[in-house]
Amino acid sequence: MSGQKDDWILLALKDRPLDRLHLMKALFLTWHRSGRNIPNYFAFEPYLYGPCSFDAYRVLDAMSKEQLITQPSEPLPRWAKFYLTEKGKRAAAEVRYFERSALREQVVSHSFILECAQPAFLMRRQTCHAIQFELALPS
Repeated sequence: MSGQKDDWILLALKDRPLDRLHLMKALFLTWHRSGRNIPNYFAFEPYLYGPCSFDAYRVLDAMSKEQLITQPSEPLPRWAKFYLTEKGKRAAAEVRYFERSALREQVVSHSFILECAQPAFLMRRQTCHAIQFELALPS
């Protein structure tokens, strides 16, 4: 499993479960902090709660069917957390990422992804609005 979209989700869920909002923000901030230079990554667009990749939802569905993740039901479905199954934990343990750019070689670690998913980090309104504005600009 190298360079696949599901690898990024496995890394994000490796140490703790995340609901869909925090998972989406962790994926987006991973891409944004990497200089937006991750080949074959999720495509994001502005949406209700910030940047959203509908492709990520398709990958989550596929991962659920492959029994890599599970999402127990919750009274408020939008806040139901995704958990790695035993199969998912084994797959996550095998994931390694190295991103190359012209200026540097950088390791994108799962601890960075978890840092991005922290509520205090996500609540920096100016950063989130600036990022969302950048997304809305034509490229």
